[in-house]
Amino acid sequence: MTAKGNASMNAAIFRFFFYFSA
Repeated sequence: MTAKGNASMNAAIFRFFFYFSA
């Protein structure tokens, strides 16, 4: 996995978590 792909996935998970928490 590339660094860019990893960052994108990390951002998506973070946003999903934020949505779920809120």
